[in-house]
Amino acid sequence: MPYSGLTAKLSLKNGSTETDIGYISNWSIEEKRDVMEYSTLGSNTKGKKPSVYGWTASADGVADFTDTAQASLRTTMAGGSTVKVKFYLDSTTFLLGEAYIDSLKIDASASDFTKISISLNGIGTLLNAEV
Repeated sequence: MPYSGLTAKLSLKNGSTETDIGYISNWSIEEKRDVMEYSTLGSNTKGKKPSVYGWTASADGVADFTDTAQASLRTTMAGGSTVKVKFYLDSTTFLLGEAYIDSLKIDASASDFTKISISLNGIGTLLNAEV
């Protein structure tokens, strides 16, 4: 079944406690595997081998630091700690990973809600999981 943004959410995991990050309107993930090229004497074609894997993610929404999960993102980033994040595709299917917060941007405008943008740099593999 196709997924919809209406069923997606983003949450932080701390031990056995999970907290949804409030007011997030979208998130995205990019997984990437580097590919190494090599050449062999006597061959006129290049060979290729998969190399290192990594992932990054970002999320955007409306800023609200009374939301404990949003407030903890800023504290975590300032402290240089990692976060455990769950990217829900629906109520039972999600991707789980640990990441550093690369950046946290707050954008205020007189004509709109104050926005928050979060960039994550993943550690290790992003795991598929189901509840």
